[in-house]
Amino acid sequence: MKIAIVSHSAEFGGSEKCLLDMAITLRDLGHSVIVLLPKRGPLLTELRNEKIPTKSILLYWWLTTEYPRPFIIRIAAFILNLGLSLFLAPWLFFNRIDLVITNTIASPLGALSAQMVLIPHFWYIHEVIDSCIFDLGGTLSRKLIDYLSKNIIINSEWNFKVSGKYFSTEKTKLLFPYISIQKPEQSNHKRLSPYTTALVAGRIEPLKNQIEAIHAIHSLNSSGKKTTLILLGELVDQQYAQEIKKTIRHFNLDSDVVFMGFTTNITEVFCTVDVLIIPSRRESLCRVAFEAMLMGIPVVAANNGAMTHNINSGVTGHLYQPGNIDQLVEKLNLLSEKSTQTKSIQKNAMEFAQKKCCPETFAMEIDRLVRSVMSL
Repeated sequence: MKIAIVSHSAEFGGSEKCLLDMAITLRDLGHSVIVLLPKRGPLLTELRNEKIPTKSILLYWWLTTEYPRPFIIRIAAFILNLGLSLFLAPWLFFNRIDLVITNTIASPLGALSAQMVLIPHFWYIHEVIDSCIFDLGGTLSRKLIDYLSKNIIINSEWNFKVSGKYFSTEKTKLLFPYISIQKPEQSNHKRLSPYTTALVAGRIEPLKNQIEAIHAIHSLNSSGKKTTLILLGELVDQQYAQEIKKTIRHFNLDSDVVFMGFTTNITEVFCTVDVLIIPSRRESLCRVAFEAMLMGIPVVAANNGAMTHNINSGVTGHLYQPGNIDQLVEKLNLLSEKSTQTKSIQKNAMEFAQKKCCPETFAMEIDRLVRSVMSL
């Protein structure tokens, strides 16, 4: 089959990594795959490294996660997507594309274009629907998502329960992504600190809640347990970044909190840290948690969102009540002791992640889904 995958961005966050793994899997299964990208970026580089064809397109998002956009911008964005689909639809038709997959629901362009030329379309949802503020309103947008797709694929059990309820039962499918990670041949990377080092990975924005981890590091250092915190991720919210820096200065942590920016190779960073902290307010999957588990890095996460399904507290990691800094510090102290329990958690988590992120299972399920359109 000839499959076109539409990406909402060319960055290399969790959903883009899932797209890359899906494209590689489909290619290796014998399908012809092309990825449509709105701009240049790290994802384009990774796709070229894998020799997966790409095409540049123009698209507009029809949602935000913070606040509604002005009315005129909302309407203009949808009209522009409709207009752009008039150009993409003929391309899909004349290139004999059999299936269009839109990775995330950030833009309706792929779905609209496929509908115009009667090509089957799938959404692969990575967002939490309740957290999305749609330009056309939630009710109408969810109906369009349902109407413009043969299958609606959702990325985790928790998100399937939360977001799947809005769509037709016969269309909604759960497909946990295959998560690939390349371990360095040798772990001789230079550590940033001789002390315990914690990592928070994710874009610098309020949703990721890095400030909660900074408060925990302050408590640990105040009690004499010297700890360094690495903040890894792209800065996308300047105001929140200033708030983080203000908190760092307030606690006199300038030498204990390190901003590392964005990297496409998180495994190298994992080799320099002792624990991953996930203080996010809500995650639909949290790919980085599984990447850490596969690398043998223990995880401490806020007990919300997908983490309630992904971590069995005390068995495959530790959960703490969101906002409870003392409890977060307590869980970090448990791991810093490097006890038999910590080693057991690392072992259990690695086994859990290997089973959950099984490439053979993902390949079998995604192949079954894409081939199902041939009988329609």
